[in-house]
Amino acid sequence: MKKYKIRDKQCGIIIDEFDSLQAAQKALELYENDDKANGIYEPGFYEIMEVEE
Repeated sequence: MKKYKIRDKQCGIIIDEFDSLQAAQKALELYENDDKANGIYEPGFYEIMEVEE
């Protein structure tokens, strides 16, 4: 079964996990919007990994 994990691209820390790519993409957008609102946004900070579990 495929899972989609959002992680910090620099350190590799897993932040969240989802059953669908669409859910992961939506969450990633929310994380980036929150970072922008807090003045800490860095382009490319997060990435979505596809893993087989």
